[in-house]
Amino acid sequence: MNLNRLLGVVIFSLLLCSFSLATASAQSDFEPYTDLSSCDTGTEKPLLLGGAKPSSQILDAVDMLSQPPLSSNTHPLTIATLPKDLWVIVFDLDDQTRDWFRILVPCGDFALSGWIPSASVNYSKRRANIYAAPPGCAIPLDTIDSLDDTWKSPVSGRVAVVFDVFRVEPDGKRYPDSFLYPTRNGRELRDKERKIATTGAFLLSGSVINAEVQSGNKLGFSVISSSKDELRMFGIMYQVPEGCEFAER
Repeated sequence: MNLNRLLGVVIFSLLLCSFSLATASAQSDFEPYTDLSSCDTGTEKPLLLGGAKPSSQILDAVDMLSQPPLSSNTHPLTIATLPKDLWVIVFDLDDQTRDWFRILVPCGDFALSGWIPSASVNYSKRRANIYAAPPGCAIPLDTIDSLDDTWKSPVSGRVAVVFDVFRVEPDGKRYPDSFLYPTRNGRELRDKERKIATTGAFLLSGSVINAEVQSGNKLGFSVISSSKDELRMFGIMYQVPEGCEFAER
């Protein structure tokens, strides 16, 4: 091996090591949700979010992940370990393997969403929407669980958030036409708006927004609406390296 080629191999190895360490560091600060005492369990089927969607029960304790581990390069976060008999709402089925459900777990004054193996919950695959799961190249960083909170980015570059926004007490009446905007350091990113027009509980479900950030930037979300309904959200933040395709929706 000539000197130039050897030097190239060494530099590539160092960059790969640095990337791995940065990824591990970015994810190491996240702590899974552990207090699920306000979530619905037991034999009696609850009307989650007023019965907006059917409730389904977890069959055995399972980790809810930030994305399905569809490749060896995917390193998902464990959002929470869901106990047996927990009641959840099933949204989507991954479009690649058709073996992972994206679910929502309403729990009192907060909610969680993420991915579990389809065999872990009592729900038919035929009833789920087909959905493109976050790509394996996207690096999960953290979660955001309130429209009143902001998330401080530990990285520079492109980030993406997958999120759900819903009414705490849906009444079946039409939600006034409204808009959601992501904010960066308090300023609305108007080119990233999402229109809200629904009579249902879920204002936005499985939406994906990308944004360019610098380390230390604060991202948040703003809903511009005349409605006084109490809203709740949950989102997962991902770093999107150069060359990684993570489409908005």
